[in-house]
Amino acid sequence: MPRRLCLGPGAWQSLQRDRARALPLPDHRRGPHEVQYNRQDLETTITVPARNELIVQTYLDHVRGRKGVTFCVNVRHGETLAELYREQGVPARSVSGGMPARERDEALAAFARGEVLMLCACDLLNEGWDCPDIEVLLMARPTLSKIIYMQQLGRGTRKAPGKESLLVFDFVDNAGRYNQSWDLHRLTGTRIYRPGRLVLAPEDRIADEEAHGPSDPLVIDVGIWPERLEEIDIFDWQNIVKDMLTVAELELAASEGYLRGKVLAGDLTPDHDLTIGSRRYLYFRKDRKREIAERYNLQPVTAANVRQRFLVFCEEMDMAASYKPVLLRCLLDTIDDDGSVPINRLTLAFRDFYLARKAAGLPVEKPKARMARVHELTETDIRQLILTMPFKKFAQRGFLSYDRDASRLRFAPALWERIQDTTTRQQVRALSETALSAYYQRLGQPGAAVRRGREAS
Repeated sequence: MPRRLCLGPGAWQSLQRDRARALPLPDHRRGPHEVQYNRQDLETTITVPARNELIVQTYLDHVRGRKGVTFCVNVRHGETLAELYREQGVPARSVSGGMPARERDEALAAFARGEVLMLCACDLLNEGWDCPDIEVLLMARPTLSKIIYMQQLGRGTRKAPGKESLLVFDFVDNAGRYNQSWDLHRLTGTRIYRPGRLVLAPEDRIADEEAHGPSDPLVIDVGIWPERLEEIDIFDWQNIVKDMLTVAELELAASEGYLRGKVLAGDLTPDHDLTIGSRRYLYFRKDRKREIAERYNLQPVTAANVRQRFLVFCEEMDMAASYKPVLLRCLLDTIDDDGSVPINRLTLAFRDFYLARKAAGLPVEKPKARMARVHELTETDIRQLILTMPFKKFAQRGFLSYDRDASRLRFAPALWERIQDTTTRQQVRALSETALSAYYQRLGQPGAAVRRGREAS
């Protein structure tokens, strides 16, 4: 039976639809706290005609004529859904970060004027865009990231004249224990489904419902019948580990490999052990940090030793790709005096490094690496790559952080205070150049890094 979360006037409502499609395993290349589905697997698994038709039909059957946003898996998915909406007489447009700016702005303006009723969005409207009179959200893109889900939800929670509530449709696909996507049940901590009951609403509305009972629930006929009933496992591993530390976050003067080796040898037991694909994530309670440090005679990371740890990390850089030393170079090229840099400026510098190598006829990256196709990537693609691959390695050790509200990436204050002098910055640059030279030599050619125009000047 479909599940419905009713959040009442002034809050949200949610209608959840179930489909018997199995979600793919998460992409273990991302950080352990923000694991995400592999996009290619996601497209293969859930962007199928029957599911797409269900999404459009849900809108037609229950909220036709209302202004809404459908969050999609990728650009192709958005275009497919927009076409299906239009075939049913619903003015719809597909929008994405890869569109020309003028075309994208025209689509958003038409939506704001009411000429377009449905936007099918891919990696564009998660944050930084506002249209208060949105009444409907259709969550057609499963996500393991609570941040992304809440950003999407936030597109519809603005108040507007005549807007009583927000309807949110969660399309919930089959999932395993460790790859359950976010939905309103998880977000609100609602472990028991109660048809028609308010979940989030003003206290007086909750009290009135308790006294007089709920209004009649909305029943959706999806043409299915039960074959069997079984208990549902609402295990939420991300919530369980949210107050725990990964090996890197223990901030002890030892490599991840050292403590992982202790775990594999059976000498150290993590408090939560998560295997996703071929990657194993280890979590420890915060109160065990001192115990582990004393047991293996490891020094905690402090403001006094953060500079040395940073330099050692730069020197011993584990490189499956060129991204970490390139990020370092670009940080040094673009950083402001306060130790921070706008993410857009950093993204352009990162892109220009690879474009310059390509223009000079030098190897750019391994053939299967994303930056090997730098000329095909949008700024959004490159920004996401930076924040999920090289940045995470620095952030896990407390060297860098990302301020989403200000869209700025910054060094930890204690670290920046100790590395902003000319001598140390030259040392860091030399380490990044050495790492790049060694990496590109492994690819088959000498790797003298191409310098950006700003540095050459």
